[in-house]
Amino acid sequence: MDRPRLSRPRFTPPPRARLRTLAVQLMLLWLMAGSASGCRILIGVIMAVRGRPMIDADFKMKTRRSMTDKGKKTLVLCTAPESVKGDSGSLDLDIITELTRQLRAHDIEMIDPDKVVAWREEHLGDLDEFDLVNLGREMKADFIIQVQLDKFQIRDESSPTLLRGKAQGKVFVTVLEYDRSGKYKPPAHMVYTQPFDSSYPVHQPATIEQVTVPVFRKQFFDRLTDELSRLFYDHRPGETF
Repeated sequence: MDRPRLSRPRFTPPPRARLRTLAVQLMLLWLMAGSASGCRILIGVIMAVRGRPMIDADFKMKTRRSMTDKGKKTLVLCTAPESVKGDSGSLDLDIITELTRQLRAHDIEMIDPDKVVAWREEHLGDLDEFDLVNLGREMKADFIIQVQLDKFQIRDESSPTLLRGKAQGKVFVTVLEYDRSGKYKPPAHMVYTQPFDSSYPVHQPATIEQVTVPVFRKQFFDRLTDELSRLFYDHRPGETF
């Protein structure tokens, strides 16, 4: 009579996450008796496996709120006087569009910037709280980011041949709340105020022989919107422009 064949349990390799953890633990044991240089190596190994720790967004740290929460919608608004915009007549609208794009790329649900730009073109001049609330209600926004641009220049003040970007202003965030039926629940609350002072390059200015004015303006514009966007999403220390 034939004996029944016993099935042997198949070997299942541990998942990669466990292998990485085991490797780090072994490295830790190996370096426990090491010197300070060994500790630096250990830190390097851990960072290579897990990456640099994330830094909470400034907005989250100061308000205990997050724009990445499910179901929350955010819109961007920018105001700038004509004297600040200068030859860049669409500077405020460009900031609305680019800042919206960057925040959307970091998992923040954004209101269509074209709708905001169209609304802004119909409401020229200074805006008050009543205007902001009406805009938020119309767009069904939970957060309104308002960039108040007080200064924007790309020429260094010491010489017309030198280029140095300089931008100053404030960022405000207003929160709107709605009931379960979607009806607005007044009042709106301004929960965040953050001044900014951006300079580029940080050290020596560029010259018009090194870079054209339009290219430099684009570089500084990207630098500014990058700095503003990182106020609202978690990022790693190395994620700078």
